[in-house]
Amino acid sequence: MARSPLSIRFCRITFQNRNGSGAPSLLQIRDLVVNYGPVEVLHGLSLTAEAGEIVAVLGPNGAGKSTLLRTIVGLLRPQRGEIRYRAARINGRSPEDNLAQGLTLVPEGRRIFARLTVLENLRAGAYLVRDKRVLEERLAMVFQQFPILAQRQSQLGGTLSGGQQQMLAIGRALMSRPQLMLLDEPSLGLAPLLVEDIMRLIRQLRDNGLTIVLVEQNVHQALEISDRAYVLASGRVQAEGSAREFHQKGLDLERAYLGDA
Repeated sequence: MARSPLSIRFCRITFQNRNGSGAPSLLQIRDLVVNYGPVEVLHGLSLTAEAGEIVAVLGPNGAGKSTLLRTIVGLLRPQRGEIRYRAARINGRSPEDNLAQGLTLVPEGRRIFARLTVLENLRAGAYLVRDKRVLEERLAMVFQQFPILAQRQSQLGGTLSGGQQQMLAIGRALMSRPQLMLLDEPSLGLAPLLVEDIMRLIRQLRDNGLTIVLVEQNVHQALEISDRAYVLASGRVQAEGSAREFHQKGLDLERAYLGDA
């Protein structure tokens, strides 16, 4: 295997997150309505994610993709509808409570702490952990996955390259040992070769048992690694299906983006 420009070591980290036959979806969203002030942004949106799969959420800017992720994780409160995670209704639950239950968000633009070191950023991802032994085990896990972060653990986060900052953002999220990771535009601002590395990493995390909801503008890259996909436009689901169906049946994503599906 060629050396990754991001110095990612594709190793096995087991998340133990696959449902048995007949178990409810890990994430179930029904008839979700979300407002920003008086403006309704999501209009009766429904979506599911099964344990151990990647679900891509595609669509143009302003479609409501980031709003959806922020609502799932608890940063926004819905006006109507239901969000269930691990069969429990989580409408209105705080981000801290969701994090403690294994639900984490890697936000758009990475949002690392630029003035903290790599190590301090990673420790911040496990701020709910009180056992030092557990904390060190999780640090070792992340450093095994991303050797470059181990090498630069004393370096300020803001001095890392864009690709390394994205690794740090994902590593910080992994410190909480999540069962469901929400990824918002992980390829944003990265060179094509680095995007390929990040996509391979996301697929490997899925293969190791992590469930991922992936918001991504890079449609073809997202479909290559996803199990299923939803296309959003103007706050509504315009198309949905397996990633294979999108490829084989040639569903018209451009028309969906324009709200003409």
